[in-house]
Amino acid sequence: MPHPHDKQVFYKYLSGNVTKLVLESATFQWSAPALFNDPFDHQASYRFDFDEDQAADHLAKALEEIVFGASDPVFEEDKELGRKFAQMRGRIPDQSKDRAIYAMKQSAKASASRLGKYKIDLNATLLGLLSQARVLCVSETHDNVVMWSHYADCHKGVVLELGRFNEVEDNLLAAKPVEYVEQFPLFMSVENWIDYLTGKTRIHDDILYRPAFAKHVDWRYEKEWRVWIPAIGPGWGTTGRTLLSKDRRVFTGLYFGCRVDPEVKAQLLAIAATAYPEMKIYQAHVAADSFQLVFERQFN
Repeated sequence: MPHPHDKQVFYKYLSGNVTKLVLESATFQWSAPALFNDPFDHQASYRFDFDEDQAADHLAKALEEIVFGASDPVFEEDKELGRKFAQMRGRIPDQSKDRAIYAMKQSAKASASRLGKYKIDLNATLLGLLSQARVLCVSETHDNVVMWSHYADCHKGVVLELGRFNEVEDNLLAAKPVEYVEQFPLFMSVENWIDYLTGKTRIHDDILYRPAFAKHVDWRYEKEWRVWIPAIGPGWGTTGRTLLSKDRRVFTGLYFGCRVDPEVKAQLLAIAATAYPEMKIYQAHVAADSFQLVFERQFN
């Protein structure tokens, strides 16, 4: 399984009742992006930092290089545009070179004139693709006061610590960090876009799925990471919510909020003692001299 990070643990903020369901079943609810609390989430379109004239200029130069360059072009994909002009190599006499270059410029202008429609079509396709997904969101921190308020029932809930990824080959190995930005994600540079159009390069997943891991900077306190999986087909249901199981060894810690209900705490401790005997237990307290939480290890 891909392992693009070196994180050893992640954290999940939950209410006490939801935590009970999670621990009893060893499952998490994965959600469709349409259910997220941020209306911009998975709705951020690509930005383009080049216009039609720039696109036409770069495309004309790229076509000229394909036809008249010193070395044969190398393509990663079979694109009609690249193949068509590569077939012209060595077939245009010197006296016709200027006329051929002029024709390439005209062809490049015609192609670039469709940039506006390309942007619309690309973003529509992208947003349709991203919406067909299930996402598990976790955090790299367990002690954020605002997160406890927003996602752990105003400190009456808990935080679950999740670890031992390598040991059980858990899909959290594939988690990626959310990028907090001021603007929508930037598409490829004009040079890379031209290389893609001609087939010299592909659009790789890290570019294609970038909007799924982009949120406004106002959310940066969450320090969020995500596991994103496509959800195509009937097996995912129609509610936008899917339960997926985890190896019980992944649940390595349980942090109780400073306002946790004693009855809820007792129920969760009973589940942990039976089903998760190695789970570390902590109790949160409000710090005496700062706006912080302190966590006391219990049952050592």
